Amino acid sequence: MGRRNRSYESDDQRLDLVGIDLRGGNLNEAHLEGADLAEAHLEGANLVGAHLDGASFARAHFEGEDLGAARLKGAFFGGALLEGGADLGGASLEGADLIGVHLEDADLGDAQLYSADLREAYVRDAVLQGAHLDGADLRGLTWREAIFRGRLD
Repeated sequence: MGRRNRSYESDDQRLDLVGIDLRGGNLNEAHLEGADLAEAHLEGANLVGAHLDGASFARAHFEGEDLGAARLKGAFFGGALLEGGADLGGASLEGADLIGVHLEDADLGDAQLYSADLREAYVRDAVLQGAHLDGADLRGLTWREAIFRGRLD
């Protein structure tokens, strides 16, 4: 049986996954563009390479999940908590709304944060080696023990 990829992106239809419990779930390379994952529990979930452009993660709970190389362009993270070893290494977060987000012990190495909105975000014990921040809005951003090794674009 062949693999089927299904995208749920639509102008008039948004996949409603509000409050879903995906703890420890495997959504490797899932196509959930534009999905509403508000208040979702994503602790320990595998979302490597997932297509989540335009998705909403308002007030979602992240801890130890793997979003490495995920596509999150224009995603909304208002009120989300990304803590406990969240891996966003190499993720595409271009134009993402990360206003007021708490990123603690997160790996953002090589993440694409072009034009992302990080106003009033709190970043602690995060790795930002090789992260691309061109055009990102960093007003009011609080950095605590962030690691910037190598070049930060």
